[in-house]
Amino acid sequence: MQAQTSQSASSIAADVPGFGEYFGIIRKRRRLLLMVGGAVVAMGAMLALGLPDVYTSSGLIEIESADNSRTQDNLRNAITRNSDEPQYADQYVQSLSTIVLGDRSLDDLLSEHQLYDDQQADPRAARDRLRRDIDVDIVTVPILDPQSGRERELVTAFKVGYGNRDPQRAQAGAVWLVDAFLQQNRLDQQRFASKAAKFFGAEAERMRTHVAGLESKLAEFKAQNAGRLPELTEMNMNVMDRTQTDIQNNEAQMQALRRERVFLMAQLQQAQ
Repeated sequence: MQAQTSQSASSIAADVPGFGEYFGIIRKRRRLLLMVGGAVVAMGAMLALGLPDVYTSSGLIEIESADNSRTQDNLRNAITRNSDEPQYADQYVQSLSTIVLGDRSLDDLLSEHQLYDDQQADPRAARDRLRRDIDVDIVTVPILDPQSGRERELVTAFKVGYGNRDPQRAQAGAVWLVDAFLQQNRLDQQRFASKAAKFFGAEAERMRTHVAGLESKLAEFKAQNAGRLPELTEMNMNVMDRTQTDIQNNEAQMQALRRERVFLMAQLQQAQ
């Protein structure tokens, strides 16, 4: 049994070609290999030289710091629980892209700039081609999350690029797109500032009404119990102290709301 196994292994090893035989085959077929390889290289060179050059112009738009974004997110949630405002930076960039790269916006771009020679003949095809030539890429940096201790990606900016065979047209399209993203962001900030001003105004009015009701109840209590209850008893003092504390707290909240309202009105005027 062992002898038969050794003989079979020896015959298999003899049938396997060695490196020298492979080298011999390659040497015999070297002319064919050179012809095929030369044809492939020539076709690649012709394709590379024959394709038109595409120039890409891009702009980098930075996103505000994460702490400021988190503060505004909390403020948005306080204004309305059913808000459709984006909560994260990548979602916000996606929402901006949906508006800026929409049909109406791209039609405005094509009406202002001659990006393609045949865009007047077929506006819809030119718009679809323009959308394909635009790239919006999120820029992230790795940071260490202090809460979890793990590394995560932080969105710091996004890049808007546009490619065209004409470098001047590529630059004009990229500049228009960057301005469109910035303009849409300003409109969003203006809309948010207006909502925030209305929210704080309503809260200030609600607190004023609440304070007026407390003062009215306090005055009514004093009028009903004047001359009948000792004014310096411990129970009356505790009630008065609690009421006065509530009034002071509400007045402090009203002052804070007034300051926030003035600040937001200033931001709204600046955005307008």
